[in-house]
Amino acid sequence: MTKQYHIETPEQLKEINAFAKSGSAAQMAAVWSAKLRKDGVSPWDKAIFAVFTTENGRKAFIGRKVGAGMTINTELKYNPALKYCEEHLKKTE
Repeated sequence: MTKQYHIETPEQLKEINAFAKSGSAAQMAAVWSAKLRKDGVSPWDKAIFAVFTTENGRKAFIGRKVGAGMTINTELKYNPALKYCEEHLKKTE
């Protein structure tokens, strides 16, 4: 089973980065924020997600959609990140 939550702003990305288990999304958030300030829009606006899966063990990560695939940026602590997403982000299909 997989759940996805759309991360809509660099600020949300910075907040969920607090639950990083390995890696960091801080640089991604900084680049995304700079692009928004410069151009008012970014290709990442609809491409950053928190993903939770229970296939082959419970895993949570921040990913960025690239074409038909997804690149994994940061592994997250499953339970606290899921709680944050359920309270603050929109679930996607």
